[in-house]
Amino acid sequence: QPGWDRQKIDETVAAGKTKRVNLDKPMRIIIGYRTALVIDGQIYFRKDIYKRDAKVLKQLDAKFKLRAADA
Repeated sequence: QPGWDRQKIDETVAAGKTKRVNLDKPMRIIIGYRTALVIDGQIYFRKDIYKRDAKVLKQLDAKFKLRAADA
């Protein structure tokens, strides 16, 4: 994206605020979520212990709705 070099991206992330940027071309993204815990240095993965996966997947599959940016 023109005007967005690594430094600008890092500064924007460090600001800790939501920033909407209109992209010239669509971009595919992958969102990963896993429940994991570490016991004695060993990592263990668990199923959806909070029962949130179905709701999150439904929202991710829904049509994107554009809303006005906060003033």
